[in-house]
Order: sequence, then C-alpha cells, then structure tokens
Amino acid sequence: MTISLSTESVSKVYRGDNAAIRAVDGISMEVRQGEFLALVGPSGSGKTTLLAMLAALLRPSEGRIAIDGHDLNALSEAERSIFRRQKIGFTFQAHNLVSYLTARENVELMLRLNGWLDRAGRARSRELLERLGLGERLNSLPRQLSGGQQQRVAIARALIHEPSVVLADEPTASLDTERAFQVVSTFANITREQNRAGIMVTHDLRMCQFVDLVIQMKDGKLIRVIEEPEQIRAFAGGAQHEPEVIAATEADVALDEATLAQAKAALDQTALCAPLAGVIAKLSAVAGEDASPGVVLAQVADLSDWYIETTDLTELNVVNVKEGDQVAVTFDALPGETFGGQVVRIRPLGEVQKGDMTYTAIVRPDRLDPRLRWNMTASVGFGE
Repeated sequence: MTISLSTESVSKVYRGDNAAIRAVDGISMEVRQGEFLALVGPSGSGKTTLLAMLAALLRPSEGRIAIDGHDLNALSEAERSIFRRQKIGFTFQAHNLVSYLTARENVELMLRLNGWLDRAGRARSRELLERLGLGERLNSLPRQLSGGQQQRVAIARALIHEPSVVLADEPTASLDTERAFQVVSTFANITREQNRAGIMVTHDLRMCQFVDLVIQMKDGKLIRVIEEPEQIRAFAGGAQHEPEVIAATEADVALDEATLAQAKAALDQTALCAPLAGVIAKLSAVAGEDASPGVVLAQVADLSDWYIETTDLTELNVVNVKEGDQVAVTFDALPGETFGGQVVRIRPLGEVQKGDMTYTAIVRPDRLDPRLRWNMTASVGFGE
C-alpha cells in the first residue's frame, strides 16, 4: 500500500529561560492508505502535540513530516492553510461547529470552502450523517444537539472532503460506551473504504480493537509499536499493558484524585462567578440554605452569541434579501422599541407553502439587552 503519511525524527522543543522541554522527541513512523492507527499513552506523553504537527497546525522543531509526498516544512503558511483544507481532516476534542449552521451545513462547509460543493457532495454529507446515526438531525443546529451528536457531526465534517489523512483527537470523549464503539467502528470502516490514512488519539484502550496499528508514547518518545492483530486485540482487552504504562496511568489517577480532593476542600469558601456574558434567567439559590448535590442553583442565558431566525420567507420575497442587509427588529415583549440587526445567513427550510419553497434568514442583532430571553417572538423588517 502507498504511504500517505511519514515522519522522520520529528521533535517539538519548547525552550524556557533555564531549560528545554522536548514535548515530542524523535518520532519516526509511516501510515499507509487504508490504515487506521491508534496513538496511546499517559497524559503528557506528547500525543496531542504530535497530532497538531501532523495536522500542519504546528511546525516541528526538528525532523520532517510528509503527506502524499509533500514536505510540510517546505510549505509557506498560506500554502499550509490550503493544504490542510484539502488534504487533512481533523476532529478536535472541542467540536468547533458553526453555531448558526445546521448539522448538514456544518459537514458541507469543508466542500464549500474548497469550492467542491455539488449534488454528489450533498448526497455524501447526508449518507455520512446517516451512517453516524444522525439521519433524523440533518437540519438541527448545534445547540439542538447533545455533545455526542455534535462530536459525530465533527467526524462527518472531517471525512466529507475525502482527505488523504484523517486525524481524530479523542473522538469518543463525549460518547457513552455503546455509541463510542459504534462511532469508532464506523470511522475505521469509512477510513478503509475511502483508502484514507487515519490516526486516532485515545485514552480508551478498548477502541484499539478497531485499528490496524497501535503506537504507544511516553515522555514524548515512541516506546512500542503493536502490529499483530492478536496482540492488538489483547492490548485492547487489557491483557498485555506494559507495567510502566500502567504505573503512569495509576500516577495520573492519583494526581487527579488529589486535585479533586483539593478542589472539594476549596469549594467550601468558593465564590461562583458567571463564566459567560449573559443574564440570570432563573435563580433558585437563597443565601443560608443548603445546596443539595445535583440541584440547579441558577440558569444563565448566554447573550454573547444570539441571533434571530425568520420563518416567513418564500421564493417570491427571498430574492430581495441578501447576506449583509441591515434590518429592523422588534420584540413582542418590548413594544415600541426597535433594534438594528444584520442578515448573516440565508438557508432553505425544506418546507413548501402554497407551492413555494420556504427559507429562513438568520439575523444577528447589533446590541445586547438584559431584558431579552431565548425563544422570544420577534419581527424582522427587511429593507428598513
């Protein structure tokens, strides 16, 4: 099989005032077309840093990375950006979905950015989402999806433009066990079917049963490569974990437990501050009362990223509306007050009224108001 990705003595060194930290230290490896690889190791072993270099997001301090024969070090920043967009698919632990695009539109975004969006691409995006169990959520916005569903949309987006290399950083972090097995199995099957090279970073060693190769890292170094199917299955089942890897994992657990104990002790004297720009929509806490575990003390509406969706555009009037138009917005709850706004997106709803296709315009108001709440009824005046 053709080699899709290779590294030669790749290192990443961070230099401080008095010392140099080798986050990745002399990694050499090859991944072939149709091969799905797992990158494993304890926290701090350099897995995510290596993945960022393979994704052309970081430049190595030393060594060479090649994808489809292209030396990433030889590319300018502009060339690396285009190369990433066309040749690499990447899923982050944070899903990074566009808030005002539907699941299907988020997946199609990679095709649109590359100028490749056509009827076949739209059909492929639907097929990918259906295979990942999201056939009923094609038109849902990210805020209408669970964390696991958002992760699956991100996986579909990484695969849609048929990249040479697909990289996944903890793709099962937001999934329950059953869904995690389903998603990684599907991910592996699609990678092989499309003849891509796939690399998955994971802490869940059970997921290794779906890969063709396991690479273990520790302290930035490659310490073990497992290639034989029987050994990979045994590793995924926990039968042949290296003693030093087990010890490192136990140390991580002990550190996490100590951190948790410290956090619990500090919570007695903790002042909770709002982590977002918004208003308190509901306050259930009263000073002096006991707060039972699991009780919602307050609900905060995040107004830092809000918008309005219209529902009354048809083929007859949508031609008079375009992205960037300034509009006037009024709210039933605030009679007599007018807000300015801007159209940021127009998309079809997929519904027909009296023979005409209907559309929605997504409008971003130009100012915040603490009296506003999500799902309030608004009227939008176009051409005003």
